[in-house]
Amino acid sequence: MNAYRCGLSLIVLFVLLLATACGANAPTLTPVPPTATENPLPLTYTSVNGALSVNYPRGWVVDEQGAYIGIANNDPAMRAMAAQRSLEAGQVGLLMTAFSADTAAAIAAQNGLSVDAPTAADLVGIVASRLTTVTPSAVTEINVNGKNAAYVTLLLPSGDSIAIVVEVGNGSLVLLQAATAPNELAQFQETFLAIAGTVNFTPPSSAVAEETGAAPIPP
Repeated sequence: MNAYRCGLSLIVLFVLLLATACGANAPTLTPVPPTATENPLPLTYTSVNGALSVNYPRGWVVDEQGAYIGIANNDPAMRAMAAQRSLEAGQVGLLMTAFSADTAAAIAAQNGLSVDAPTAADLVGIVASRLTTVTPSAVTEINVNGKNAAYVTLLLPSGDSIAIVVEVGNGSLVLLQAATAPNELAQFQETFLAIAGTVNFTPPSSAVAEETGAAPIPP
């Protein structure tokens, strides 16, 4: 405890003792209302075709390339993701893509899953099954901002990662694959999940939108 906090504690203790000693003549302390908590995800990005939107922290950067939206906490992290390099300490980033209900069902069928409407857990399970040389965590099903979701994590010497799938209505799914430097996922996992809880997707009917809907699962 630093000197300032020690001094503040002593002042509070003195006021309480004074109130007890003076009884009814002691001054009334008026509580100070708590200040409003700042929104941790105040910025919104909407894809070029208007189909996919997501909120993200102030100071982070966004880049859209084809069917993927990249979000990182700084430019070096974004460049590292683009070059498929490991992230350095303090760098974080994620890639996001959306799947229409038809595309999600087709992915499930291609991976031997016979379901008409795959869930978030189904798609995360497919992602995990592709990791044949390493062992990810078990699939965890959660609710983020009222949306059903599931995720799986992978901790390696080269870096940590988490794959999150969110159900966004009408059978559509959004996949977010996020990465950090080694041993740093725990610091940012709640932020990744909070970002996942803000995604919205409306499958467009245009040809441009089909590119977004038909994005393959990144390796």
